[in-house]
Formats: sequence, structure tokens, C-alpha cells
Amino acid sequence: MFIKGKRGDISVSMLVTVIILIVGFAILLFAYYQINWSGSIDNQVCHQSIIERGTLPSESKEFVPLTCPTAKICLTANLIGKGNCEEFKNEKGIVTIRVGDGDGGIEDIQRAYAQEIVSCWEMVGQGKISLYSNFLAENYGLGTVSPSCIICSRVAIDKNSFNDINFSKINLNSYMNTHLVPGKDKTYFQYMTGDPNAAPVKLADSISLGKISLVNAAGKTESIDGANVELDSSGSSFSQDSKNNIPETAILFSQISAPDYGSVFRNDLTSLVGGYAGYRAFAPGVVKSIITKASTAVAWWAKAAIVLAVGGYQAYSISSNRATALSYCGDMSVGSKSYSGCSTIRTVDYSAENVLKYCEYVESIS
Repeated sequence: MFIKGKRGDISVSMLVTVIILIVGFAILLFAYYQINWSGSIDNQVCHQSIIERGTLPSESKEFVPLTCPTAKICLTANLIGKGNCEEFKNEKGIVTIRVGDGDGGIEDIQRAYAQEIVSCWEMVGQGKISLYSNFLAENYGLGTVSPSCIICSRVAIDKNSFNDINFSKINLNSYMNTHLVPGKDKTYFQYMTGDPNAAPVKLADSISLGKISLVNAAGKTESIDGANVELDSSGSSFSQDSKNNIPETAILFSQISAPDYGSVFRNDLTSLVGGYAGYRAFAPGVVKSIITKASTAVAWWAKAAIVLAVGGYQAYSISSNRATALSYCGDMSVGSKSYSGCSTIRTVDYSAENVLKYCEYVESIS
């Protein structure tokens, strides 16, 4: 049945308008749910807590908690609905990223990993902020240092959603060497290392790239030459031919700082001079009298032995801590300064065993 006349023309026009509005609203709604709103907010909150802690002196950092939730990313080829990553079963706050199947999906997956790595690096201040502190070990060589970490993201694959993709072709190392960061004229590695002339590194399953950001014993950065980037096999090249064997990946930021001999002994001298000046100026006479008598009763050789014992322990502790820093920084060293520590971002197969290879302490919210 056809309706003629103006009334019919208006009805058809209204019907077309309504259909256009519904389709447009559906597109906007779909786009809205593709944006990781909560992830952006979490990154901002985490970054703010990092900035707040980074501005504090070394001895006060531990009193400011980091509010850094670990993002849970599920990569899926499904066009609608949530991703179904079995690693996140019964967990909340899962972010679904839709990627293509087949050869196009390889590019999408590599881009998703690379963007998560850059996002993590930016969130933690590009490794330029000293986040952790062991005041006595770093300033006076007393005690031990160890690496602390933030797990920025866990990335898993919705395996059942893929049918036509060969995961063994994925090589994040190559992708980050040859593709530009969105909105920038630098590749991912050039951007993260701070070196616009960085040449592509030799492709491998596990790499380390770039000069290191050094954090000195006073909690200040000595040198900002670039980033440390290490991609384990889970991130740089999927060696598995079967999609069912692809591991969940953790994007991990770690930092360790060790003292150097000069700064520790300068701190010793400053403390002794300051302590002696304060003693002379403010100590009550009775206290001075007691200390003078006690000091006179101790032979000079005993005093020398005490000084040598304390100095020897400090030297041993410094050497041990610098060796510890070197063991975690690995081959991402720059001369002898590497012993002072490093800030590093890594991808690792997500498991407690793998995380503990690089972290003594994890300060992020799972």
C-alpha cells in the first residue's frame, strides 16, 4: 500500500531521518565502548602518584603509596561483545581491544602491544623519576638494594576468536624499529630511547636497547640518555605455531638504584662534620664531659679499628649492591656507571616465576 501526497512524502522523510539517527547513535555508542575510559583515568592517577613520590627526598618516598592498577587487556577478533580471554576468567575491569584476523590482525596486535609499552613508559615518567628508596643503603652503604616493579599491563589473546592468523609471524621487535608512534615522527624505539638517529637493532627473541637512565644515591638522575627496552620472546616474536600455546604477556617496569663509593663517603664526612658542629654548639656540658671521659678511656688503636671496620663494611656493602644492580640491568650498561642502577621496561611471559626474576617487590594493584 502506497501513501500519496504531502503527508506520504513527510512520513517517508521522517522515517529516513529516524533511521539515520538510530544508525548514527549506534555508531557513536559502539565507538564510546571502544574507548578505554577507565584505563585513561587509571594512568592519570598512577602518573600523578609517581610525580608526587618523585618530588620527595629519598627518606620520605616510602610514605607515599603508588596508586597504579594493572591494566588487563584482552585482544579479540570478535566484532561485537567482550573478548573472552581465559586468563581473565572471573576477573573484573577487563579492557577489550578489537583486532583483525589474518595478516591484518598481525599489524593490529603488534600495534596494540607497542602502544601499551609506550603508555607504560610515559606513565612512569620515562624512567627519569626515582621512585624507590632504601635510604641507609643508598646514602651510607648500610644494607642491601633490590629492584622494585610496577606491572603496567597484562595482555592476553582471545584465542578462540582467531581463525586465519599465523601468530609466529608477529615480531614486535621489528615493528617497534620500523613503525612511527602515532602523532610523532619517531619510531617506537627512537621515541623511547630519546635517540632520533637510533639505528634498528639486530632482531632477536630477546633484546636490550638504548642507554640507561641512571638514578644516583641521592635519588637524582645523573644521566638521561634514554630508555631500557627488553622484549622477551613473548613480546618480540611469537615462536608458537599453535594459537593455543600463546602466553599471557606482562608489561613490566622495574627500577633499581645502588650507591657509589664517592657519594657514600661524602655523606659520611658531611654527617661527621655536621654532627660534631651540632655537638659543640648544642650538647649540654654534662654530656660533653661524659663523652670526653669515655673517648679518653678508649685507646687510639681501638678508635682506628672501629673506623676501619665501619669503612670496610660500607665498602663491601657498596660493592655488593653495585653487583646486584649490574645483575638486574644486564647488558644495558653504559661503562662503569651502569653499576648505579637503571630504569627498565620489559615484556615477560606472565607468571610469578618470571616476574620474580626482575622484581623483589611489586608495587601495583592487580
